[in-house]
Amino acid sequence: MQDLPRNIDADLVIEIGRILDDAPEEAGISVSETIAECRRHTSTNMTDEELETLIVQMSGPHGRAVICDGEAD
Repeated sequence: MQDLPRNIDADLVIEIGRILDDAPEEAGISVSETIAECRRHTSTNMTDEELETLIVQMSGPHGRAVICDGEAD
């Protein structure tokens, strides 16, 4: 298991959880789209790489597949 980034923001964790919960169950979670949505709805100093790590780590317990699809817009 990877270490989580040190500068995790509670609002960001809530936002990622909302995204994971709201997505259709049969669909995978796009990392780039999730990062872009997090940046639109929260203010964070985390890098895209740190956000990707957090998204992947949070996806497992939610039982979600992750689509590693490149950089966020």
